[in-house]
Amino acid sequence: MQKSLLTLTGFLLFIVGFLAVCLSLIGGQLTYLKWLKDLLGPITTMIIYFCMIVVGLVLVILAKTNYGKNS
Repeated sequence: MQKSLLTLTGFLLFIVGFLAVCLSLIGGQLTYLKWLKDLLGPITTMIIYFCMIVVGLVLVILAKTNYGKNS
């Protein structure tokens, strides 16, 4: 159960971060992340979006790693 929750969280972080980056490149933004740009500025917000993508990928990789178990 914990691995599936970790995988889901990772995928959601990755998808939201990737979508936010793509939308910001064409001038759009996700409405529930608008406060980030208003509060921190565009450069810091872009760094946070990229961190969301990286952390999401790391969570998925960690959840799917077998850690040497024979199964």
